Amino acid sequence: FRPGDYPVMTVADGSTVVMSAHPAERGTFELLVALMERPHLLDDPRFASPRERLGHLGALQDEMRDWAATVPDATEFERRCDAHGFAMGVMRSVRQIAESDWARSRGAITEIDDRSGGTIRVPNAPWHFERGVVGTSGTPRFRGEDNRSVLRDLLGMTDEAIDELERRDVISARLPRS
Repeated sequence: FRPGDYPVMTVADGSTVVMSAHPAERGTFELLVALMERPHLLDDPRFASPRERLGHLGALQDEMRDWAATVPDATEFERRCDAHGFAMGVMRSVRQIAESDWARSRGAITEIDDRSGGTIRVPNAPWHFERGVVGTSGTPRFRGEDNRSVLRDLLGMTDEAIDELERRDVISARLPRS
């Protein structure tokens, strides 16, 4: 059973949801049948055992997707899942998460100096601990900004050898214009 097989579904209002449940697993399948109110699936030979369910996983997931499309919205989907002991989540884009109340309250996105006269928004650790500090720190580096010093100081390379790596596109840099 692989988490990649967890069903991703779309409910009637177009929201995308995911359940933390492998539909072929013994015990989980029976709970899913009850959740979906599709008792006839218990008698379907394709779904008679975990092995059969794995062999027909696509068909089982199609059943789940068809059912999910009849659920009005993610809130109702969550209510139904909760009543049967399933964890679920709403799939969101990075932008949706970044602009959410959750992200604001947790400080999950922060602005940092872009070293070019402005700021940029970057992900920040959303965890809060009683006695620990997490989050962004230090100065962000531009791509390749430290190539020369690392290769020269740590590996003993010459400027000529580093120039050759740049010429062959082995290393690259994107530094701000002066």
